[in-house]
Amino acid sequence: MMQIIDTTELKPPRVLLYGTEGIGKTTFGARSPSPLFILTEDGTAGQQIKHLPLCRSWDALSEAIDFVRYSDMTGFQTIVIDSVSGVEQLIHAQVCRDSGKESIAEARGGFGKGYTFAATCMLKLLDRLDAIRDEQGLSVVMLAHAATEKVDDPERESYTRHALRVHKEAANVLTAWADVVGFACRKVRIRTDEASGRKIGASVGDDAASRVLRLVGGPACVAKNRYGLPEEMPLDAAAFWSAVGG
Repeated sequence: MMQIIDTTELKPPRVLLYGTEGIGKTTFGARSPSPLFILTEDGTAGQQIKHLPLCRSWDALSEAIDFVRYSDMTGFQTIVIDSVSGVEQLIHAQVCRDSGKESIAEARGGFGKGYTFAATCMLKLLDRLDAIRDEQGLSVVMLAHAATEKVDDPERESYTRHALRVHKEAANVLTAWADVVGFACRKVRIRTDEASGRKIGASVGDDAASRVLRLVGGPACVAKNRYGLPEEMPLDAAAFWSAVGG
């Protein structure tokens, strides 16, 4: 029978954080509450973290996720996937192997079908991460690299914004899933060149105070949050987790 359900339970956050190399994505993950890393790329040099062996194949990644789901995770509060771009590469490699093709563009009959199937695989992976969150009570943080994309807006001129460095179909799946999509970047100061009249952007610095996390989307970047967070806050893991109640 149909029932009206009053949902009051707050589940651990699902966070998707992306940014340029060196901005501090892995540091953010390492400073999240009691993290355990699942690595798809070797980019944690200098970080004191606990992690599972580097996943070099889709099967290895699947095994790592099952290990977390069915093991005693006492002492851990957060699962960190580093990185989403690496996850997509593993998925593409598996899809190509299964299809007997060298390129994801040619896989499963071509015409974009390989990318569509890969996005379906990403969605199934997210379902498994949701199971970990529900069954183990763990937050999930997924770290991703940034790229730029052109946006054709019917109400204004086309523009370029920061986005995830994954295929658009996978990006749509990931951003729909996440409770928070944050873009990590440096503050930029805009000045006008007197000779040419061109506007030039320059970073205000490279210290911790110059690094910010954008949490509301717009023409500049893809971002969102379901917690009523401000448009921008410092790229500080402690401040972020305090704000979302993690």
